[in-house]
Amino acid sequence: MKVFRMENESGNGPYTAEWDFTRPVDLDDMVSHHNRSRPKAHQDGIKFGTAMWDVHTRFGMESLDRLRWWFSGYLDLLQSHGFNVITCEVPEGHYRVGTSGQVAFDHQAAIYREKQE
Repeated sequence: MKVFRMENESGNGPYTAEWDFTRPVDLDDMVSHHNRSRPKAHQDGIKFGTAMWDVHTRFGMESLDRLRWWFSGYLDLLQSHGFNVITCEVPEGHYRVGTSGQVAFDHQAAIYREKQE
């Protein structure tokens, strides 16, 4: 499955906890807004079955259109903070798709990534 994801050069997505304490205020506002208006994975019908899903899980969307919808109003802001749209090809059995088009996947199983222009 081809997955579309926002991430920075370190491979972190906008919601990643590793950089919560250094996240700029404008991105903090985006995360707060999304926590109210976008479903979390377990609210979106994505089931986690093994410890692998806790340790190696990353999130993206099933299409570029869905990713643009998810981050509507924030794409320019994200890009100004070093985030880009990347694509991953994830093999069968290593991803789960939610009802919103959100995809949880094992990032160690992603076999191809490219930056979208």
